[in-house]
Amino acid sequence: MGLIKQKQITDLVDDLAEKLALAGGTMTGFITLHAEPTSDLHASTKKYVDDKVVSSVDYIGGYNATTNSPDLDTSPSGVLKGDMYTVTAAGDFFTIAVEIGDVLIAEADSASAIGDWTIVNKNLDAASIKTAYESNADTNAYTDAELAKLGFISVTQAVDLDTMESNIATNNAKATNATHTGDVTGDEALALDKTAISGQSEVTAVGTDYILIGDASDTANLKKALLSDIIGGSTTVIEEDDTCPVTALNTNFNITLGSSPSGGIAGIVSVSINGVSMSAAELISVTTTTMVLNVPYAVDATDVVATRYF
Repeated sequence: MGLIKQKQITDLVDDLAEKLALAGGTMTGFITLHAEPTSDLHASTKKYVDDKVVSSVDYIGGYNATTNSPDLDTSPSGVLKGDMYTVTAAGDFFTIAVEIGDVLIAEADSASAIGDWTIVNKNLDAASIKTAYESNADTNAYTDAELAKLGFISVTQAVDLDTMESNIATNNAKATNATHTGDVTGDEALALDKTAISGQSEVTAVGTDYILIGDASDTANLKKALLSDIIGGSTTVIEEDDTCPVTALNTNFNITLGSSPSGGIAGIVSVSINGVSMSAAELISVTTTTMVLNVPYAVDATDVVATRYF
């Protein structure tokens, strides 16, 4: 075992004097840590602390949104990430409406656009939600005026709007030629389809019955008239049914009536074959009880000739 020299002992004492005691002491130089802390009691590097400070919120003061004071949305300068302002007067911050008490936090240095800021609303009451909602250009705002339009609607049962729309379209199509607000009144001519009544039951007319006529002196208006005004007195219209005696087209044939029509052809009210009305040109002549017809189409021997006369 070698002997320890006095100088070695002196150097060791000096070195020990420079060591930091476990109880603590003062460092006279810098200390470099090998990594950032991972536990609560680890020492922290300067970089670690600086990064945390940069990401923290720094309250700057109030912001008047009415006057944009200080200037945050026109020509801002010196704004740093984490700067925080409280709205002291309501107004627009860029394009967003803000209210007193709302908080603005910069998300980037030199924040110069609405996307560089986070807006924290002080409250979300009904009025503020309505204001924010209706100020959005992409929102179809349901305004108070539009709400009033629904004030007169009252229903007591479920309403199928699809069915209603279909029914309205169908009814509109039925009135494409006229508009009528009463029995036969309106602001356009009333068009009647004679074929639409061909399937209805026929009745024997009497002079006290009414018929519709077109008034030549009052264009596009219909009037009612007593049948007796047309055929005279209270004359009864006679209806007789016969079968066709021939079948070839464009062939004249005779129908024998039970009585003589008044005034010959003038006493014939109507003639039809199987419900199809014949024109005046197809009624050739009427002599006493013999009526001569000519039909421009083929008929069957079983076809019924219906004659109405007085």
